[in-house]
Amino acid sequence: MKMLSSMGLAVVLGAFMVQGGHTADGTTRTAVAPCGSGAVGVPPPDAGAKCATWPAEVGLNSCRISDVTVTINPGGKVSWSAVVQQVGPGNVFGGDAYCTSLFFLDQNGTPVFSFPRICSGTLSNENVRWARSNLGVPALFFGSITAVSRADHC
Repeated sequence: MKMLSSMGLAVVLGAFMVQGGHTADGTTRTAVAPCGSGAVGVPPPDAGAKCATWPAEVGLNSCRISDVTVTINPGGKVSWSAVVQQVGPGNVFGGDAYCTSLFFLDQNGTPVFSFPRICSGTLSNENVRWARSNLGVPALFFGSITAVSRADHC
């Protein structure tokens, strides 16, 4: 088991993660694969791009996320697309934001690069597309990235 700590956020990588699944500690991991036509709300992927997808809905506190795609282009440009929503009593007292930390892993499950945290805008009770196309990883890591893990926060 490996421990990665960034800006006070500790995320356990390894033993508690399930390929393509959601775990009790709020982390998920999925293998990358060649991209199809791309994700909604972001530019189409470059030739040879890799995508990590999480199609199923996941609930965390009063937040929901689904239809997640991380696109990694050979030059290092990364995009994120997901559908987010706030549900439950939080709607009465103010909006939450959905946040995630992304970890780009090699074939051994070792992080080669990470984003400490990216966050959506304020959530509402409507499904909203959350898209970012201004992310990136050093291009030299592209060939070694075989999986992406995320740690979600609400």
